[in-house]
Order: sequence, then structure tokens, then C-alpha cells
Amino acid sequence: MIDEKGINKIIYESLHNSQLNYETLIGAHNFQEKLEDFLIKSKKPSLSKAKDLIRSLWEQYRKIDYDSLLQELERTELGIQVLRNEHRDHVIHSAYVFILGVYFYLNDPLIRGSFRHTIDSNNGERDNQDSNKRRRSDDEEFIFQWLLTSTFHDLAYPYEIFSSFLKGNSEKINTIIKDNNKTNFVTLKPILKEIDNLSNERNSFDILNNTLHNSAKNHNINTINIKDYYSSNIDRGIMDHGILSALLFLRITDALYEKNHWSTDYFNATMSKISLAMALHNIPFHRPLDNIDDQSRSNSRPNLFYNPLGYLLILCDTLQEWNRSLSGHRNISPEKIEIYYLNNEQRWDIQMNLNKAGVKKIQNELDNKIDHSDGIQYKFN
Repeated sequence: MIDEKGINKIIYESLHNSQLNYETLIGAHNFQEKLEDFLIKSKKPSLSKAKDLIRSLWEQYRKIDYDSLLQELERTELGIQVLRNEHRDHVIHSAYVFILGVYFYLNDPLIRGSFRHTIDSNNGERDNQDSNKRRRSDDEEFIFQWLLTSTFHDLAYPYEIFSSFLKGNSEKINTIIKDNNKTNFVTLKPILKEIDNLSNERNSFDILNNTLHNSAKNHNINTINIKDYYSSNIDRGIMDHGILSALLFLRITDALYEKNHWSTDYFNATMSKISLAMALHNIPFHRPLDNIDDQSRSNSRPNLFYNPLGYLLILCDTLQEWNRSLSGHRNISPEKIEIYYLNNEQRWDIQMNLNKAGVKKIQNELDNKIDHSDGIQYKFN
């Protein structure tokens, strides 16, 4: 029988007692203190402590002004709270997703091995543009890539939520038009221009599609066309925040590389995979997709061995259900969730003291949004 602790305490104790020096790997100033403040000392979801934690992680990577992006996401979400009482937070969520991913990585040798395999397949590329700096270790490289993946993956969420508001407004107008026997309905197509155009005539959608096909387990089966999927959502008036986050990330990093005249080897080998993880995380692979055959849909699901960042992001994004309501409405306490790695059985034990329908939904998404043929072993109890 597992002692009841709750997921926050479980993660904190695991990281604190890890044989790998995670604080050195992360390199953040006072990270241990900020982690304890966020996970243990906070009695309820705390935006300020989540921001302190994320800022401490980004201190060593000042080439990107991430703090301004974080503040904009926070400002937008606080506004959304007024419009939607049940709105789910994404600032605190990003901090949790990062920590949960580190927890999985430190405890499961299969996850560490899969990530190191992708490092080897990239010929050991590291983003080391400063010749005076030493080459990052595999573990340090994971922390860097996972920080980018986890903290950027929802940055475009405000675009999606506001496009859905506009779509709802348009539909009400169209209802009135239809009631008056008219058929020339109002059409909403939210478009960001130049979102996919990179330097040297490269295109972000081409990068995402090529990376997806190369990271698919079966190269003989088609994968989904991310541009077509994104465009089909635009035609329905919706901006997919996962794909848009990936496009924004590629525009930002491309500008950074061009300004500093850095070699694009690391960008091509790694930034492409980070952006792909973001792009895939919101696609509902667990159900049929319009105009996409089932084989392509299934073959596009992230596989741990070939696409570990995408696999880990969907895993953590799906499981992180606690402390996601800033309003407190239907908030799930961390004490209701426990996730342990059982070394003797080499699998994860997931316990959720939630209603059966909620647990079933989470389990269904987890079982079907990622390819488990080379994945971790887990069991819901």
C-alpha cells in the first residue's frame, strides 16, 4: 500500500533525493528553494510562484526574452477568466509540465535511453555557439530541450481561445441570417501573415512535415500533413494553439540564429524536433480526423524511441490535471493524484482519486494519442 502523499510531494521528494544532480543540470539560481515554494509551500495554485520558477529556469538563456511572452500569456489568461469561469490555466501548467517531465526522465531508464538515442542519431549536436563553453552532457541537453518544449508549448493558446470566441459570435450572427432565409453566411478565417516564412526561403510547415515523416516509426506509411490540418481548422474559424506555438517558436529561434550568424546545424537537428512536439500535442489522435486516413493518423502519433520529446509532452500534458483552475472552480487537488515508478516491475503506477468518467477520459487520451509500441509501461489503479 502506497502512503498517501499527493503528486506534488512525490515529485519533490523524488527530485530532492535523485542520484542525478538535477539542480546542477538545470543550472537555475535557487531552483531548489523555488521548487519547494511552488510544490510544497503553496496551498493553492500560485501564479507568482509558477512565474518565479519558470523565470529561474530561463535565467541562463537570456537570448530569448521569454519573460515578456510569459507576462503576455498571464495577462491574457487573467482576462479570459472573466469570460470563462471554467478556463484552465496554462502558466502554472507549463511549470508543472516541465517538472513532471524531469520526474519521468530521472526515474525511467527507458525515457533516458530513448532521448539519448535521438542525441546520438543527431551526431551529438549541441547548441554550443560559444567556443568558450563546454559541450553539454546528454542530461543537460535534455533539460535544455525539455525547457524549450514544455514552456513554449501553450504560448499560442490565447490565439485559439479568442478565435473560438469570435467563431461563436459569428455562428450567432449566422443563425439570425438563416432565420431570415439567407444563405450567404459570415465566414471567419483568423490568419497570421508571414507566420511560416523563415530566413533563406525556408518554410516552417515544410520543416514540421519533413521532421514528422522522419520521426515516424513506419516510413513506408504516410503521415498527416500539418499544414493541411492547420488550414482546415482555420477554415472552420479555429487556430490550433499547438501548431501555432510551434510556428511562433520557429520564427523566434530562426530570427535569433540569423541575428547571431549561428550555424543552422543544431536548428535543423533539434529545434525542428522541439517544434514538432509542440505541433503534435494538441492534435486529437485519439479520435478520427476529418480528411485524414486512419493509417496516417496512427503513424503520426509520437513514439518514444523516435520522437521522445513529442511522446513526453503529450504524456505530461495529459496527466497534469491538478491545480489548473485559478478560479478554484472544480479544481483538482494534488493530493488526489499519485504517480510512482515501480522499479521491480519497470512500470508506472498511476492513481487518480477522481470520478470514473474523468479518469477514463485521461486514460483514453493517453492510450491513443501516443504510440506505445516502444513506450513506457503504466497502469491506472
